[in-house]
Amino acid sequence: LDANTLTTLPANISKCYEVFSNNRSATASGQVGAVAGTTVAGTMAPQLRARLLAGGLTPLLPTFTDGCTDRIRVCVNDVVAFDAIDPLCEDVILTRTFTATEIAVCPTAAGEANESVTSSFRIIFNRPTLEDLDVSAVEPVVYFEQCGVANPTRANYPAPRLMTPTFRGDYPVLNIGGRIFGLRSGEAICNIGVTYADGEAIVTCPFTYKFVRTYTVIDWCNPGDVRTFTQVV
Repeated sequence: LDANTLTTLPANISKCYEVFSNNRSATASGQVGAVAGTTVAGTMAPQLRARLLAGGLTPLLPTFTDGCTDRIRVCVNDVVAFDAIDPLCEDVILTRTFTATEIAVCPTAAGEANESVTSSFRIIFNRPTLEDLDVSAVEPVVYFEQCGVANPTRANYPAPRLMTPTFRGDYPVLNIGGRIFGLRSGEAICNIGVTYADGEAIVTCPFTYKFVRTYTVIDWCNPGDVRTFTQVV
């Protein structure tokens, strides 16, 4: 949530930017690909742009145009609402409001004013559940090549490997809308946590052994739902 909310940006980061109000001003600017409603290059702070991505590849913005002025100033504000009864487990709703104002005041018809206009949308942050676990991610058998000991104990066991950009790791993972989040012991992803326990070593030949590792995944918003995965190491 904090990585997407504008309210957590430092106070010195501007939450305003400019757009071309019509095709004429966009073309005259010489900015490549600019049309009416395009953000004027250099007017949006990189930190603001990162928050406005909202999980996508380009900022999620409404389009403002105007037939008179060349540019429009747009300022953004967020309001975050948590559930009054169960704020830690229910969905969080972020309302994002854009306010557009003419930079140059244009002549108006009698009795009319060039007032600012607003547009808003909601971003709903859904809490993950154990239904988001990718049950196929835990390999049934994993191998570690390392110097063994003659009489191994749990202190000699290798720890589960963590997820990297090129490796899913040994822990269970969450698949949320196609995005993969690797769990790890001692940390939680929102309300989902994992721990693991190892069985006794089974020595198959000198300095070579196997054991059964059991992962337990819990949802502290639904403590009655517990999932376990076993893995031979």
